[in-house]
Amino acid sequence: TFTALNEQPTLVTATVQQPPLNSTIEWTSGSKNILTGAQLALIVSTPSESEPTPKSGIATTGTVIGLSGASKSSTGTSMTTLHVQTVAFGSISYVSTSPPQVGSHLSFLALEDLQQFPLSTLPPGSNAFKTSPIPIMAEWENLRDAMNVLLAKYPAQALSILNQRIPSANSQLGASLLFFLSAMNGGGLDKWLGQDFRSSLENAGRHGMLANLDDDFATLARINSDPGGNDWKNLTFPFYDGAILRQIKIFYRQRNKNPQKSDEESTRFVIELDLSKSGPAQLDGLFNKQHFDLVFRSQQVLPDDLKQHVLSIFHDNLEITGIQGKLVFQRTIPFPVHPTEEWENTKHDILDA
Repeated sequence: TFTALNEQPTLVTATVQQPPLNSTIEWTSGSKNILTGAQLALIVSTPSESEPTPKSGIATTGTVIGLSGASKSSTGTSMTTLHVQTVAFGSISYVSTSPPQVGSHLSFLALEDLQQFPLSTLPPGSNAFKTSPIPIMAEWENLRDAMNVLLAKYPAQALSILNQRIPSANSQLGASLLFFLSAMNGGGLDKWLGQDFRSSLENAGRHGMLANLDDDFATLARINSDPGGNDWKNLTFPFYDGAILRQIKIFYRQRNKNPQKSDEESTRFVIELDLSKSGPAQLDGLFNKQHFDLVFRSQQVLPDDLKQHVLSIFHDNLEITGIQGKLVFQRTIPFPVHPTEEWENTKHDILDA
């Protein structure tokens, strides 16, 4: 995320401080408004008379109008915040390890990777699923607020956490989820998000927010270790979808027809999702060492391209693991399985906490 003058073009993440008068940008996928605090992925370079016309992205130029925030990272690297006035994106800022002088001219190529800021609240649900009486199972409000504080004051650190520590649909999904579970099994909030996260919120004067986050993390640890009704267990974890911080709930239970043979044990899992375009959906799976069957239930007609995409992912994973299985799409109202209700159908200390 750093750039140095007179070096090779470098990718940075810039924050919009003041949008241009015409804040509507035409990307290849359509129009988007640039808001204060939006995150832009920019390739930065020094101007060149022989610069080629970019094949993708939006090219613009800018002038460095100020430098601030000289500090050192946890690794001892000196960092400075550049404030740049650009033609297309208004006033922006980003962090550099060797900043150019005030008045320097720079070239920028914006990639179609615009993250709106701040993280917004969850949209209203479909009411297709039972709302849990435990608020953190529906939305982690304190984490969202803490990330917004971090995004405003320490954007590079916030984006690093979003990309590496909070599970999202990228190549780091498996690693970030395992890291979260490892911290939950005996590490706490600092092991998950790092001591720098705590220090940044303390420097921002958010001691109460940190105390609430510690309580939230302890509550999630208890939820994820608590056996529920009908033998259901629950795994709840945060998931960043590129704009909204969601809570994903996975309900699962094990069955073994022959207790003498551990290889005959099977696991049933159900995931409830409120998809923004396709409406409520339910993934109901059953797998063991040799077989994996999955039912994708929806209450709306799913478009063919979405079905083909899901099928492709499913079959690719079967080939990787070498097991057999099938995927079935079902449209049904209401859903026949209600794991949230069944999981809560027992005495829980958490519900009374």
